Amino acid sequence: MKAKEWNKLTDDELMSKLKDLKNELFNLRFAHATRQLSNPLSLRTTKKDIARIKTILHERELKTGIKPTQVKALETKAVKKPVETKKVEAKKVEAKKSAEVKKPTETKATSVKKVAEAKQTGAIEKKAGGDK
Repeated sequence: MKAKEWNKLTDDELMSKLKDLKNELFNLRFAHATRQLSNPLSLRTTKKDIARIKTILHERELKTGIKPTQVKALETKAVKKPVETKKVEAKKVEAKKSAEVKKPTETKATSVKKVAEAKQTGAIEKKAGGDK
C-alpha cells in the first residue's frame, strides 16, 4: 500500500494493520532464519510498511495531542493510574530515609541561643580576659 492509502484509514484500522504487520514480520524473520523464505525482499517491504504506519500515527498524535491508544480511554472516561513497581516504591522509601538523615538536628542559630541562655542562667561561667 502507498502512504496515501494508509492516510485514509482510521486510527483503529491502522493499529490493527500494525499488529498484523508485526506478526507477519515475526513470521518472515523466522522463515528467513530457517532458510525457508523465498522472497527476502518481503522483509524490507514489511519493515517499511510498519514505519509508514507508525509515522502516520505519530503525525496524527502531533496534530491532536492525543495518542490513538488514549482515545478509547478518553471516550470511556476511565483513565488508569500508572502502577508503581516495587523498585519505584523502594526508591521513594530510600529517598525519604536519606532526606531524614541529611536534616541537621541542631542548626547554628539554635546552638548560639542555647549558649546565650546558659550564660544568662549561670550554667556557664564567664571567663575574665585579663584577670588571673
